Amino acid sequence: DLLVAQRGLAGFALQGSKPADAVGIAKDMQKQRPNEAVGYLLEGDIHLSQKDLAKASVAFKTGLDKAADAELAIKYHGVLGASGKKAEADKMATDWLKAHPKDVGFMFYLGGRAVAAGDLKGAQGFYQRMLDVQPNNAMALNNQAWIAGQQGRPDAIALAEKANQIAPNQPPIMDTLAMLLSAKGEHGKALDI
Repeated sequence: DLLVAQRGLAGFALQGSKPADAVGIAKDMQKQRPNEAVGYLLEGDIHLSQKDLAKASVAFKTGLDKAADAELAIKYHGVLGASGKKAEADKMATDWLKAHPKDVGFMFYLGGRAVAAGDLKGAQGFYQRMLDVQPNNAMALNNQAWIAGQQGRPDAIALAEKANQIAPNQPPIMDTLAMLLSAKGEHGKALDI
């Protein structure tokens, strides 16, 4: 019942083109730890590696029903979206956030998905919710700054500077600040950063 060994064995089974054996190991993990996410995550990931979204969805959903785990929620939401079940994914996200209003990891994930879909307003809402829970979350501030820059808002640089003060010397944050300064014509400051 050693997790590291079980994960390793499942990995070897996949490398050996034996996904059914890997799923069997994941099922054993679920029996040993029925109220933990680990076995369901592994099973879902195995199905994803085989491009079987339906089985992955069942594994992640079953796990969520037993263990309210943020990683399971993210993976289940992602599979729903990849399966073209947008309405179901949206409802799942709403329900999750209602039940877990301080899950900033899920909010960050949703914000990233919104940015990827070109929905800057939606992303801004998720990052603001993160900041409502954690006012000094540097990554939420950084992403808010980037969005503000894309929207041409005057508060973009101030948001980026605050993120950089909270988490100095972090390349993604420094990059956002430098980009915003350069866009404003302050190339020297941007190069210094």
